[in-house]
Amino acid sequence: MLIRSICVLIPAVFILLKPALAENLPTSPYVGEKVCANCHQEQSRQWQGSHHDLAMQHANEETVLADFSDTSLTHDGVTSKFSRQGGKFIVNGI
Repeated sequence: MLIRSICVLIPAVFILLKPALAENLPTSPYVGEKVCANCHQEQSRQWQGSHHDLAMQHANEETVLADFSDTSLTHDGVTSKFSRQGGKFIVNGI
């Protein structure tokens, strides 16, 4: 019973304190990959060329690998339509 009470109490405290905690967080602009890599060289090396690195590239003819010629894909009961509009790559749920 005590554990169950604690499991309910702790998330409730964080929910109540979240706005106050968020107000005290410093706001810093994103400084970019190169600045981060100065201190995090190994993590940067591992990230380079990874799926996540490649997924963060700007979408263009060279970086987008999927077929966006009005095709559809259904996965887990959700259908997505891939298309192009004015040079942009669009994904819509149908």
